[in-house]
Amino acid sequence: MDIDNPFKSPVDFGSSEPAVSGNTIQIRPFPIRMSRFHCSVLTPKEVSLMLHQELVNYCREQGLQVVEGAAAQQIEAEIAEVEDGNQALRYLLPFLAGQAKVTVKGEIRQGKRPAKPFEISRNFHMGAFGGSSKTMIKQGLQRIAMQIGVRVGAETQPANSASSMFAKFYVPGVIVAALLLAIILATICYQTSLTWPERHDGMPKNERWIFWLMSSWMWYIACAAGGYAFAPQSVLTSRAFVKVREIVGVKSILTMRIVFGIFTVLPVVGIYFFAKLV
Repeated sequence: MDIDNPFKSPVDFGSSEPAVSGNTIQIRPFPIRMSRFHCSVLTPKEVSLMLHQELVNYCREQGLQVVEGAAAQQIEAEIAEVEDGNQALRYLLPFLAGQAKVTVKGEIRQGKRPAKPFEISRNFHMGAFGGSSKTMIKQGLQRIAMQIGVRVGAETQPANSASSMFAKFYVPGVIVAALLLAIILATICYQTSLTWPERHDGMPKNERWIFWLMSSWMWYIACAAGGYAFAPQSVLTSRAFVKVREIVGVKSILTMRIVFGIFTVLPVVGIYFFAKLV
């Protein structure tokens, strides 16, 4: 075995054991390509175990049972690159120098089907005061694990299944519905504001279009966030929602619902107080 690059594509997982039915998955330990491991804030073992635990969590979220023996699906991968970068350079030259990076290469196997290779990288170019390298590496591992977990879940659920198609169209559907609803609600707010008498310290009627503009944007945020806060579990754990989850940056579905719930309420409160100025 190449010690520097110990990743080796398995020839035949579980060939000596009977096939296992059900949503089971085996996650093999993650070797690290040491020639491309440039990280002083975490040890190779810590990075490998962190990725393994995060991936276990996301696979379980997809309804899969993680086992150590023979399984319906297997994941074998290597941590191909870890670079903690330089916080000072990220602070002084964001997007130009000092970036932190994590790359994972591997494949997903399911029975006799052809292996599905993947290569996922996450780069971090900036953060508060340059951003903590340790935090960036952890976030990179978390987001990569999320991507792999969702891909594994997609293997158990055909892309053209009813639930996958629903999730695929739900995300853009919420955006369109929120836009239309925001225009309607903002127009109602604007028309109502025109019935209010002018005050010496208030907004003249010929300038109240600004109230429509601001309220439409706030209503859009509230409606879109509400649509995601109350989305079905299958949507929130789907491949179509991965990018949104990465932006939100939280691990659990419950926490994500709470975050979206907050962004549903805050704009409405903002509209109420903005109306006081009209």
